[in-house]
Amino acid sequence: MKRFSRFSLLLICCLGLSTNAFAQGSDTYGAGARLNLDSAGTKYIRFITWVQIWTRFQEQNPGTIINGNPVDNFFDINVRRARLVAYGSFGKGSLFMFHIGINNQTFINAQTAGNDPTGPAKRPQPFVHDIWYEQRIIPELYIGFGLAYWKGLSRMTNASTLNLLGIDAPIFNWLTIDASDQFARMPAIYIKGQLFEKRLDYRFAINQPFRPGEGVAPTTSTITATGATTAGQLTNVANYNPFFQQKSFDGYIFWQFFDIEAQILPFMVGTYLGTKKVFNIGAGFYYHGDGMSTRKAPASRTAGVQALTADSLNSHAIAAFGVDAFLELPIGEGASRSSLTAYALFARYDFGPNNIRYVGIMNMGAGFSPQTSTPEQRIPGLTGIAYPLIGTGNHFFVQAGYAFPKTEIGRFMPYFMFTFSQFDRLKDPMILPELGLNYFIDGHHAKFTLHYRLRPTYRQEVTPPFTGPDGLPAISRDGSKNEFILQAMVYF
Repeated sequence: MKRFSRFSLLLICCLGLSTNAFAQGSDTYGAGARLNLDSAGTKYIRFITWVQIWTRFQEQNPGTIINGNPVDNFFDINVRRARLVAYGSFGKGSLFMFHIGINNQTFINAQTAGNDPTGPAKRPQPFVHDIWYEQRIIPELYIGFGLAYWKGLSRMTNASTLNLLGIDAPIFNWLTIDASDQFARMPAIYIKGQLFEKRLDYRFAINQPFRPGEGVAPTTSTITATGATTAGQLTNVANYNPFFQQKSFDGYIFWQFFDIEAQILPFMVGTYLGTKKVFNIGAGFYYHGDGMSTRKAPASRTAGVQALTADSLNSHAIAAFGVDAFLELPIGEGASRSSLTAYALFARYDFGPNNIRYVGIMNMGAGFSPQTSTPEQRIPGLTGIAYPLIGTGNHFFVQAGYAFPKTEIGRFMPYFMFTFSQFDRLKDPMILPELGLNYFIDGHHAKFTLHYRLRPTYRQEVTPPFTGPDGLPAISRDGSKNEFILQAMVYF
């Protein structure tokens, strides 16, 4: 018992120690809860935990039903993220990572099986986000294995949710999220490193994609006279391929012109709040050779239920590339220091013909009310707060913020975010302007974020002949809706 008590006291003391190596705009937390297992600190374990609570007022898409009732707008309080990370090393260039948590708990949706919006909301199931082991081969090369977040395509695809510039990532940066991955992770073998005096940072991975769920690619469908299926597997619209055979590949490299960013973990900082001077230019890709599919034209035009098999599908590749730039510019010195942060990304996504995915974060819309919407407004997938977000087309995203100097009560950072996506499937581009204000009480460790989003709404053709691509109903912009979100975040 005495030995246990001494060890407990030592653990508590060590967890209270910190350095400034990983400070997130705060002088208090430093490296956080770290337990050194040897005197040199080469063997250690570190713990990180954080929570993000969202309070929202959102105008809903026309005809939305929530909890069985048609609603025009809705106010709610939700858990966006609650996570726990433990990582450490036994020395000799080793690193182990374990990351668990929950996401997106609303009063009707708590990550139940299939994310059923009518399912029970209580007691969401925590799941493993990351679990991997890596080993240094030479100082410029590390190799790792596991369920990993070492991603390709862009800096934003590798984004940390601990220190985002805005209230959240644009989401389309995680291009296969919860379709053929597990919340942006896949089982992978990856390599990483930094070359040319650490100026060139690289990461590449071979991944095992997950089989898409029943809600993404059904196993049985009804073939209609137009070749469509009741669950969305069409002859002229690509969906995720449930019978893929190939691995996927991704990679990202960037050149660091000023300060060198740490590469211990894959998570890339959204804003350093002036603690670094950074200017990076990067490029990346993602490729899955048979990740998508379309239904082969039916041999008969007769409607009927047919099994979805590998022979009934044409396969298509997921091919994506992106280029981006990140700037963190401290302005001034000492207590009067402010900072400018900016980021821009251009990406081309090819998910096969006419693919489009509608997404709404913590979306509670569970269908349409025919009394409060027209047939033109009842587009499958666009209930609630959903809008076109991921799919075949060109995507541009930019964000920038200015952090004012610290005061006795903290510091403020107004910012804007802007997304422009030209989907092959849509008649009009998806334009999403967003504004926000961060109030940092103690850097990223304690902050509030007030965010405004002007979300587009859409209408579709309902009477043939259809004028959209490949004879599909044309979908065009029909207006916009307002969203207001207040986030409270704590991070240790």
